Amino acid sequence: MLVEFLWRVSQDLQEEANDSPMAQDFLRWEEYASKLCDYLFIDHHVGFEAVTLVMSPIVTVTDQDKERVMVLEHTDVMNDNLGGYSRTCVMNICFTINPEVRFLMQVIGNFRKVVGQYMVPFRKSIHSTVLNAETYIDSWKKQMRSVFAGVSTYTHWNPFNRKPFFLDDE
Repeated sequence: MLVEFLWRVSQDLQEEANDSPMAQDFLRWEEYASKLCDYLFIDHHVGFEAVTLVMSPIVTVTDQDKERVMVLEHTDVMNDNLGGYSRTCVMNICFTINPEVRFLMQVIGNFRKVVGQYMVPFRKSIHSTVLNAETYIDSWKKQMRSVFAGVSTYTHWNPFNRKPFFLDDE
């Protein structure tokens, strides 16, 4: 129930900020988020790929006659950075059992970098980029040969050699 509440509030905040919605890829949702929804018995509209529950003690530290209340930090470095998947949603709830015993409960919903890397593997995505670049360079070579036809006998294109394009380079 807390996860569903966190998802709905986060979606509303995204909409209020006129930001792009979270988790719009249906295939990615079907592969990961829907499984998490099944395991946690939550509504299938939730798109989080990871849910973390953190329980941190709230401690009072006395330093130079000053009391400070501190919470231990929880850092997560495995979050995705793709558009629509770069958000981390956190709900903080403080509990006080008695003045001596206090703790912070955090419900964290986010999207995992490893899921994005699996769903869009680098090798597959870079392959199409390389093919596109090769096609562009071939087209560019043909255009340059037709523009400078007869000006130079140099036929092998090299991005570091200006000689075929500039007559004053000797």
